[in-house]
Amino acid sequence: MKKYRNKQFIRSEEDECITFAAYLELLVQQKKIIAYTHVANETYSRSWAAGKRRKAIGVKPGFPDYIILTKSWMLFIEMKRSVGGVISSEQKEWNIVLNQYPDSLAAICKGFDEAKQFIDFNIY
Repeated sequence: MKKYRNKQFIRSEEDECITFAAYLELLVQQKKIIAYTHVANETYSRSWAAGKRRKAIGVKPGFPDYIILTKSWMLFIEMKRSVGGVISSEQKEWNIVLNQYPDSLAAICKGFDEAKQFIDFNIY
């Protein structure tokens, strides 16, 4: 569904993630990053059974959407849409915890442009 704010189209978080994943794939092909993955840890489900299964196997709310391995860092990115994305208290807590580890950097990025800037700055 298209969303607009002040007659300007606002991309969904999923659209931002699709663009970001394509960029990460390019960086892998160029050997600028080693690997990446999107963590499918969305805790929302229409099914109580699915929610219970995720909780039982250890899915924790707020864990970042992406893990990116570079030559120097393990990067974590929680992706939000560029306008209107809400950051949960669990996401803030994970961001703090992950930034306490050596060779680990975490960020909450509003949209592809912020995520790209974070990656480009920390590639090496």
